[in-house]
Amino acid sequence: MLLIMKKILSVVLIFLFFTLNSFSDETEFLKTLKEAELGDPISQNNVAHMYNNGLGTEKNLLKALSWYFKAGEQNQVNALTTIASYYLDGEAVEQNYSVAFKIYKDAANMKYKDSAIYKIAKKNNEDKQSFFLQNQSRAIYALGLMYEKGYGVKTDFSKAKELYKKSDSFGHELSKLRLEALNGDADYSLYLAKFYFDGSMIDSGIPIDYEDSVFWYKISEFLGVGDPENFNKVLELISEIEFNSASKRFEVWKANMGFEYDKETLKEVSAHFLNHYGTGFYVSENILISNRHVLYIDRKKKKKCSKLLAYDPYNSKYEKLEYTEFRTLPKIEDVKFVKSIKKTKNFINISREEGIPVEDIYVIGFPAGREKLNYPRVSRGIINSDVGLANNEDQFIFDAFAEGGSSGSPILNNKGELLGILWGGGIERIQLNSEETKTIERTNEGFAVKSNYITKLLNYNMIDISKANKKTKNNVNQIIREKMKAVRLIQCYDKHEEPSSTSQ
Repeated sequence: MLLIMKKILSVVLIFLFFTLNSFSDETEFLKTLKEAELGDPISQNNVAHMYNNGLGTEKNLLKALSWYFKAGEQNQVNALTTIASYYLDGEAVEQNYSVAFKIYKDAANMKYKDSAIYKIAKKNNEDKQSFFLQNQSRAIYALGLMYEKGYGVKTDFSKAKELYKKSDSFGHELSKLRLEALNGDADYSLYLAKFYFDGSMIDSGIPIDYEDSVFWYKISEFLGVGDPENFNKVLELISEIEFNSASKRFEVWKANMGFEYDKETLKEVSAHFLNHYGTGFYVSENILISNRHVLYIDRKKKKKCSKLLAYDPYNSKYEKLEYTEFRTLPKIEDVKFVKSIKKTKNFINISREEGIPVEDIYVIGFPAGREKLNYPRVSRGIINSDVGLANNEDQFIFDAFAEGGSSGSPILNNKGELLGILWGGGIERIQLNSEETKTIERTNEGFAVKSNYITKLLNYNMIDISKANKKTKNNVNQIIREKMKAVRLIQCYDKHEEPSSTSQ
């Protein structure tokens, strides 16, 4: 942990008024020391930096800290930030997160007119406010890290994000990356996971930190963008204590974003990672339908998900799904049923009308990784063709928006009745059926299996369902909003190898 905190120090260390090359010899050190002894806060900070790094003099952390304190007493924001990092790291002083937090907070809240930089700028008739804010941003970022990690203060992701947003506006380089990752951007989360693992961004202020790497890998996989190979490599290297700490932070983040597992479910998935996600919906009180490629890790090999969950955003609850031995029709489409262990009052009725309607259609699903952090999205379009690829009469083509996690989305008419289930769109390689794959040009088209095929499949398995909605006076917007409650985010988990308790 000491090594990790040393490297975190590099994130919050200050850019000084002149370059390191100016500290290249003893003469420069003595000149700066003389100015520091006369009370100049900038020179005091620079002398401290020279002692801290052995530039022009022997490295001496205690003397460095002494000069940082002198500069800090004169509101040199750079010095205060560095003093805080000493306490955070436990270097030259006894480690104390509470003291570090207080000093970071003082530096982050400092007003420009109270700073040492302002006094010097005013004396020289200069304006250095932007430079002050750029340096202060490092204190603000560090304070955000403390809120995020719970160092000296209770973990508070909302406060951390607020501080990252502020430090980003002042020009801090890493704040935007961390802010977007905490807000649920799967790609940014994966970038951070990789950087903390391989050290490829050390020079930019991201040290090797396996605990942070696991934390961000957990988030990225939860958001549907995983890297199981490298994740497992990190798990081979991380200690049990660090793994447990990362897991705890992940659960706090998830709760902060509105995702809550019950204790039983959490216990079941703790040793698993999210392989992929998609959309599903209920066609009866306990029968959920989605694509085969959503409900299986590998549908060709019939490899099942080790854990299969359906998230209900309206109740912030997860529902466990169970595989059943439903029979398939001779003509296999990308459609599969599973059972929920819990019953629901919200499900989608199947249209009894023959043929494809000419009115607008509505697609309800969870497109893209970040979208799942809220509620299902509705996109409206029209049907372009009442036959699918290769003139498949059990399919149709539509132009409503769909991507990524939209697979398995219900497609409804203006009565809220099921017309079909989305199975592909906007992709280059299209699975025509269980045997045939075709490459096509990218388009704005989506592909769906018709509801009459779903009806045949339900009847073939003797599943009793209601075929149409009761008459309603509600308008189409009210109807669609009601049907959104039957749609679920599907999460397919695979199993990780648990980290060794003896690993370091």
